Amino acid sequence: MTSAGISPLVVSNLPLNEENRAKLAQSSALILERPNVGYDFGRYRDGVLELAAQLSTLDRLWLLNYSVWSVHQATSWFDDARSLKTDFVGATSNFAMPRVDPHRFREITWDFSFEHKIFHYASYALGVGSAILKDPDFLKYWNKLEIRNDKSRTVRRGEIGLSQWVLARGFSHGATYEVDKLDAELARMDDAEIDKIAQELIFPESPRLETQR
Repeated sequence: MTSAGISPLVVSNLPLNEENRAKLAQSSALILERPNVGYDFGRYRDGVLELAAQLSTLDRLWLLNYSVWSVHQATSWFDDARSLKTDFVGATSNFAMPRVDPHRFREITWDFSFEHKIFHYASYALGVGSAILKDPDFLKYWNKLEIRNDKSRTVRRGEIGLSQWVLARGFSHGATYEVDKLDAELARMDDAEIDKIAQELIFPESPRLETQR
């Protein structure tokens, strides 16, 4: 992050010992420690509120949670995100597709839409541009955000809520890894390519999907 010209603000949901705090301090602009409440959006909210007085002066605010790690590549994700030149950017987007039993996967119809009521950009990696940061309502969103240890509410009010807030106000948006044409991309692949992808997929807490891989 520092090599990409970003000043990290670390928000930890766990108490840090002196050794870890010292390591983080070497490359962090600020370190916050807080109670483990509200998942990633609890951390995001406290970080944003800490920067409240500076938001309008920032070029971009990056929100990354603990599930992100860096892999060396020709261009960083931050470079890719900046190149989109949108007010709001995510690594990927998502909305709830109709549920289909794993063994009936051929019945899935890909129907991607930005207008779906719960369309959202995944919260693990987000970038917020200066136009949004200068909007007074952006800070109001975070001040009003109710934080609880309830995952479904956190997703609904945080992950979905922030994306829908951006869309409702007409800000430009996009993802570095778009999935709107995923069905067409998969259709162009042969069986060997599809098999390789399937073998490398990760299905957390879903034994039924694992059996279909």
